[in-house]
This record gives sequence, structure tokens and C-alpha cells, in this order.
Amino acid sequence: MTTAQEPGFPSAESAAATALKRLQTAYRHWREYLKLHRPSGGKPNDDQATQILVCFNQFGKQQDLSPDRLNRLILAVDRSKSLLESALSWEAASVGAKGTQTDQNRGTQWRLVMAWCGLEELIMTIYKLKNGVPRDDIGRFLSGIHADSPMSVPPPRLTKKLLKWREESNLDILTFLDSRKQAKDILNRWLVRGQKLNRRADILVLAQAFRHATAHGALSATKVRDWGMRDAFDRLIVEIGVVGAAAIEQLLHATDHTDRVKQNRSLDGKQKALNLRQPHAEAVMRGAQILEYSKATIIRGRIYIYASNTRLDPEDELEQMSQYGMSGIEGDQLQRGVILGTAELTGCTGSNGKYFWQFQKPERRKRVRVPANQPRSMWFTHF
Repeated sequence: MTTAQEPGFPSAESAAATALKRLQTAYRHWREYLKLHRPSGGKPNDDQATQILVCFNQFGKQQDLSPDRLNRLILAVDRSKSLLESALSWEAASVGAKGTQTDQNRGTQWRLVMAWCGLEELIMTIYKLKNGVPRDDIGRFLSGIHADSPMSVPPPRLTKKLLKWREESNLDILTFLDSRKQAKDILNRWLVRGQKLNRRADILVLAQAFRHATAHGALSATKVRDWGMRDAFDRLIVEIGVVGAAAIEQLLHATDHTDRVKQNRSLDGKQKALNLRQPHAEAVMRGAQILEYSKATIIRGRIYIYASNTRLDPEDELEQMSQYGMSGIEGDQLQRGVILGTAELTGCTGSNGKYFWQFQKPERRKRVRVPANQPRSMWFTHF
């Protein structure tokens, strides 16, 4: 659970899996929040509707407070999540009967189409757009979320077939791709001049351009293969997924303190416990403020700290204890299989399988307690 990813861009499958888990976690907490303010999925009262609308107000003032408007916003999140989830989880994508490289490239193209349509659904509904998403609105949307720095998107290599196409074609490559005005400068810098893209807004504009070029038939799977753009498409899909997940996470960032505390409870009102191996559990009780994880969380508030019975390798355990500066205690003396106390989970930062959870104000129990419900996952209710 504390294993860090290697630096740099991971494999496409690994990056997509990480983005998918982040998306699913954010969406699960969003649905839990809705259940608190929209009992049984029915019509919320005015106070409940206001609590839901405040989540969307982060992206721009929602003037229309009607039930229909609220329902459209909630449904947009549902549809966005479904499309993004489908794009990120479609492994070994292939569109065609033979499963050739061209069929696989076509599958990747349609994964991109699905991913962009999922993100576009959310942006268009929030800003009441009808004819696509202008570049300025992409920037406005990104300014409302807190995502880690984007991965860069290197330009495709200059293959012989791409060079030959440029020499023999009478069409400008940007005209051929039927690119819209807002995307031409990005495509020109990336595809023609060979510049790497590092800004998230530029990366999303490129993804939008390739969505349009694919859907309108201007960019075939053969061209994706011949022009060496498969890696770029894989990165664009992951980046769209990360932005979509961050947007759903952001919906809960505007909730007040009371609602943040509710997030640390199950739907039955029971306070959650975090399942930690030793010596991480003891480190939190001793005041360690940061733990590194391979998973992200948007849960906030006071939680129980449970010390797992599962042990690390003795050498790893000793190394971790040394890093935490633990003295006066041996690994065999660490308590296991019990609730040690509580701590406040105040934040989570990071990306790509390397996240840093922040803890404050630990309170150790005078007597440890064995939970009635044994943990089966990271989070559980113990009484």
C-alpha cells in the first residue's frame, strides 16, 4: 500500500488503471454525498438543493435553481463518469474483425472519442453550452479544479510515411484534419513544428481536435499508425480521465465542515476506520503528519486508526521504523489487530500512484480495542 511508482510516465495500462481508480473513488464519494442530501433519490428540499448546488458553483454561478437544472447537473456527472470509465477500462481496445494493428489503433481512437465526450458532457452542462466547448471554457473549467501537473505529450516521430504524405499531398495537414480555428495553433506547434505540449489546456484542445478528426472521418486508423501517434492518444486518454476525476473530486471541496465530517462516516452513520500496517499506524499515533500511499482519498475528518495483523518484511519494517524516528520500541512490540486511537485526515496530494495523506491531532486510546468487524479493505466500520 505504500509502494511508490517509478519516476516518469508509467505504461499506458498502468496510468489508465490509476486514473480509473481515482475516478471511481471520487464518484463513489459523490454518490454518498448525494444520498445525504437527496434521500431515496427523490426531490431535495430547498436547503438540500442549495447544498448540492454549492458544489457546482465552484465552476461558475448557477443562476437557475430549478429542480430540472439540478437534475441535469447530477445526470451530467453520471454520464460523464460512465463514458470516462468505459474509455479508461477498455483494455486491448480493437475495432475490427481481425485485431490487426490498424484495428487496435482504431480502438484507441474510439477510446479517445468516448473519453472526450464524457468530459465534454460535464463541461457543456455546467456552462450551458450547446455547440461544443470553446478553448476559453476549457481554461475556465480547468481553473476550477485542483489536479497535479499534467504529463507532457511529445510530438510523433517523423516517420517516412508522414514525411512522404507531406511531400506528395496538395493539402495542408491542418486543413486535412478539418481542425477548428481554436486547435490549429496547437496542432501546428505539436504536429508540424514538433514541439512538446506541457500545458493541460493545450493538451485538452489537442484531444478535442483528434476527437473531431476521428468522428468526422478525417483521421483514419491507418494515419494514426503511419504517423506514429498511438502513444499520444494513450496519453491524451489518461489525461482526460485525470481531469474528469479531479472535477468530480472538486464537487465535494466546497462542502462545509459538517459535510466534510459526514464523509468520514458510512451511510449508517458509523465512523470509519483506516486499516494500516505497522509501523505506519503507530507512526500516526506518534504524530507523523504524512503517509505515502498508492491510492488517493477524498475522505476528511476524524477517523479511527487500526493496526493490521499483516506484517511487512522484517527488513522493510525496520527501515520504516528508522525513517519515522521510532525509538524505545522493537517491531515485535508493536500492537497489531487493534484500534490504536483516532486522528484527523486533513488532505491528500499526489498523482500516478504516489499520494501523500496528511494527518493531524492524533488521540491514542487509553485501552486499545479489538474491532467487532474485521477489516476486509482499506476502509471499514469496526463496531
